[in-house]
Order: sequence, then structure tokens, then C-alpha cells
Amino acid sequence: MENIISDFLKDAENRRLFEQERVVLDVTEMICKIMAKRAMTKEALALHLGTSKSEITRMLNGDRNLTFKKVSDILHYLDCELVVSFKEQYR
Repeated sequence: MENIISDFLKDAENRRLFEQERVVLDVTEMICKIMAKRAMTKEALALHLGTSKSEITRMLNGDRNLTFKKVSDILHYLDCELVVSFKEQYR
């Protein structure tokens, strides 16, 4: 399995797509964990953001492109702050 992934990631376009999905997954997983910890419902978040529960579900499933502004709005409602760091990858 490791060889399949390594081979897949040798291609620059595949790495780009993989990183897109990884970032979306990391952000949405953190939001879901915070919501669970605070017993926050999708309905409550939807009401605060002026949208529907189904739209929140699509956002958190990665089916919608979350903008930085939308992530910021969600985190503001959850009383959280986003902390960003970057790690250079040497190939």
C-alpha cells in the first residue's frame, strides 16, 4: 500500500490534489471535533450562519468549497481562533 501511495505522490498534479484534500479534511475534522466537544448541532451552526443544516453538512463533508471567510465565521461562532503554520517539504 505504501508503494502505491508513494508512486501516486511522485506526480506533481497528484501531490497538489492530495494536499487540497488533506487541508479540507484537516479543517473540517477540527470543526467537527470542536462542535462535538461543545455539543453544537449543525442546526445551530446553520442558524448562526444564515444557511441550512444540509448546507452545513455539505461544507463539513468537503462537498462545498470552504472559503477562509466561511471558516473564520464558523470559528468565530465556536469561539475559536485559527492558528496556521507551514512546514516546507523538501523533495
